[in-house]
Amino acid sequence: MMKKLRFGILGAGEIAVTRTIPAMLECEYAVPAAVMNTKIEKARNTCEKFGIPAAYDSVDSLLADESIDAVYIASPVYLHTALTKKAADYGKHVLCEKPLGMNTEDALSAVEYCREKGVLLSVGLMMRYGTHIRNVKRIISEGGIGQVVSGNARFSCWTPDRPGHWLHQIEKAGGGPVMDMGFHLIDIMQYITGMKVTAVTAMQERITFSGDDYTVDDSSTLIMRMQNGAQFVVQTNFNIPDTAAKWRLDFYGTKGRLLGDMIVAQEDGGILNAITLSDTDDMFLQPEAGFGPGKNIEGDFGNMYRSEIDSFSLSILNGTPVEVDPMEAVQVQRIIDAAYRSSREGITVSVPFA
Repeated sequence: MMKKLRFGILGAGEIAVTRTIPAMLECEYAVPAAVMNTKIEKARNTCEKFGIPAAYDSVDSLLADESIDAVYIASPVYLHTALTKKAADYGKHVLCEKPLGMNTEDALSAVEYCREKGVLLSVGLMMRYGTHIRNVKRIISEGGIGQVVSGNARFSCWTPDRPGHWLHQIEKAGGGPVMDMGFHLIDIMQYITGMKVTAVTAMQERITFSGDDYTVDDSSTLIMRMQNGAQFVVQTNFNIPDTAAKWRLDFYGTKGRLLGDMIVAQEDGGILNAITLSDTDDMFLQPEAGFGPGKNIEGDFGNMYRSEIDSFSLSILNGTPVEVDPMEAVQVQRIIDAAYRSSREGITVSVPFA
């Protein structure tokens, strides 16, 4: 049986405690071995809750633990780059939550630093492991909906002003909902279609929340031009109640469409409905145009976080490239940086890509 890698957790906040650590306990190739929190009692409480052996109150003390093979970073965004580099200094492989930094320059520096230190780095883009996300990618790659000409994605949550919370402070979060949730949507739209974003026009507004500590936008819309000229729209909000939200990912092509209801989420699931037309189908069929019921695609759902961690762990154990190349996260960061520039200057911004 292949060994299990021992992970240290830097930043045991909500996402780590509710999603990643429970998933890691189910992993085939990884196990949580230590937790760090500047308040040692919080670290100990997390360890006690999940049966994790070691608690630390400083980053250096956890990283100095020679039994730790890799670290999972889920700190506030403004710490991601520095923590990634420090982990690399100790020779630890790094799985960091998105984004890698506050901007493209920070993210790229983290990637280059890990390369220099000879450690593997990957980014927490767990939605790539979603069952229906992969079904959509497969159907599109097989030509199931023809040439992709349009895409729409929506992801939101209700995050009102919480005084002192880093997520709402531009100097600590780097941006609003497009940085927090739109990052996933932009990534999977490129991942699914195999096309890069070449230009973006965006609007970022703060229209609902006005607390002194609430300095990020709460509403965001991006229009993205893809390599083939298709237009994709990404909408994210911090000001839509969860009970009223509808998270979606839809693609339209010259031979059909794919409608994803709740297939972008923190849990693997949702409904994927497809219409795929053959070359012999009448493209002008009436009166049913626009009312095709489509077919629901079946899915064998699992735990996206577990798949993400096991994939990264196998890359470490086998010495193989990571499934989520961190340069792809850098590219998403370029798009988000361009989106904020677009909103500030009221222009369409070109996005370079390698």
